Amino acid sequence: MENQTESESSLPKSGVESLINICVEGWRFARVYTRAVSKLDASQQSKYLSPLNYFLKQIEDNLKLFGVSLVAFEGQPFDPRLPIKAINLSDFNNNDRLIIDVMLEPVVMGKTGLLRMGSAILKRVDL
Repeated sequence: MENQTESESSLPKSGVESLINICVEGWRFARVYTRAVSKLDASQQSKYLSPLNYFLKQIEDNLKLFGVSLVAFEGQPFDPRLPIKAINLSDFNNNDRLIIDVMLEPVVMGKTGLLRMGSAILKRVDL
């Protein structure tokens, strides 16, 4: 068990995978929740966003214990080498300039590299 921390070796691989699954679902839920809260008055938003930010911090901290992180590429130029499945890529021409508009599922990275590809919706950038 060289190079593994105690917490890494204490969970079976399926335990880490389960943790990743629930954290990805939490990330996805947080996106929906944020959109719903954005429809409230500004004075009400902070009341609902503070617990969400705490929840997201818990996800980040607990994944970090196992050397795992969730990565989103929204707003960045699309590069086919990124570890994402662009679900609407066929809607565009090869010479279109594209950005990642919405991440539907984050990329999951581990200490040794990619653990799970993300998925995204692309958008054409008009010049």
